[in-house]
Amino acid sequence: MKQDERRKHRRIKTDNLMSYVCLDNDGNELGQGIGIAVDVSQGGLLLESHSPIDANKILLAFVDADNEVIEINGDIAYRKETKMGKFQAGVSFCESYEKIKKYIIKMVKAYNMQNG
Repeated sequence: MKQDERRKHRRIKTDNLMSYVCLDNDGNELGQGIGIAVDVSQGGLLLESHSPIDANKILLAFVDADNEVIEINGDIAYRKETKMGKFQAGVSFCESYEKIKKYIIKMVKAYNMQNG
């Protein structure tokens, strides 16, 4: 990691297609969309989409290498618009360590299967 890096965990590059559901603080759906997980770590992931993600909570889902839908909850840590007009959101996972670990393993495995 870079010396000035503030992240606690090493990032793993991914390019996984995921769906997401934006939630309010009570768990009610505010909207949904599709994006790309640019990278992932034990703490969270960077989600990029064509639409802004205007919520504080999010449910992420993707299809793993075994064709199972895998879901995980997160909080939006930050949002920004890129120079290319896409929108990025830093997502902090809100699950147990074991669930996060399984999620990351399945995500990286799916990415590796897609990219041979």
